[in-house]
Amino acid sequence: MEEHHKVSFYTSAVFENLQEDMARGDGQYLASLGVLLDIAPERQHEWDLFTQSQYSVLFASDRMKANEMLVGLAREFAAAANMSGTSRH
Repeated sequence: MEEHHKVSFYTSAVFENLQEDMARGDGQYLASLGVLLDIAPERQHEWDLFTQSQYSVLFASDRMKANEMLVGLAREFAAAANMSGTSRH
């Protein structure tokens, strides 16, 4: 299975739990998504805080679906990386 399919499948399967972890900025579902997205272990805490800070953007609608959240996450992550001059690796 290709990586983006793994991410999509995982996110869809645990979407509600992942949403709760993102709201808290911590949790096993959020950590696992970070692993699937190749977030370096030493940047996991930064990843947790980033997703928490983007929660209201990522879950702007009560009807948000997993694939829509992933598109928003990719957009916000790319914008943050461009502003800081860093990449996710």
